[in-house]
Amino acid sequence: MQEKQLSPGFFTYAELQGMGNTVDDIVEKTVALSADDISGYDSQDNESQYWLKHRRNNMSLFVCAMQGDTMLGHFSAMRVKTDEAMAFLEGKRSETEFTVVSGQDAQTAPHYVYISAVVVKKTLRNSSVAMKLIRQGYRLLNQYLKETPQAKGIFAEAYSEEGRRLCELFGMNNISANFYRKDR
Repeated sequence: MQEKQLSPGFFTYAELQGMGNTVDDIVEKTVALSADDISGYDSQDNESQYWLKHRRNNMSLFVCAMQGDTMLGHFSAMRVKTDEAMAFLEGKRSETEFTVVSGQDAQTAPHYVYISAVVVKKTLRNSSVAMKLIRQGYRLLNQYLKETPQAKGIFAEAYSEEGRRLCELFGMNNISANFYRKDR
């Protein structure tokens, strides 16, 4: 008798927490996936703590694909102060130097949304899993921009050709080198 394989599911932080995962568990899985599936990615010792702090404050800007307990991919974004976003786009600030912008602060402070990661297991990059994840991430960003007048736009750094194509698909303009931005 052949065992039926589970279909991948797409989940938000709230849904993952409802299934018994902690934010720490989720961040650990996202950092491990990035380390395994992004060529040239170098995980720092304190990186999980940095992302944990940001992801706790940006849970609504995350969606992932899971199959059982295995993370297949994730789309993660975070709010960034406007001046820090511009410094990053000018190469004057690293992505691990952003100040946390809480949901409460986001209601009154102008900010951008940084697409911090779109990671899919290498074996699934040209699959329906990848397409569905990207589509859900795109909807998430658009909904956030629609509901948050203080959000001035989105930005990203694309490390790969696939990343550059994705930024262009999202309507972002190449600012310089690997940096992309789209204003409202």
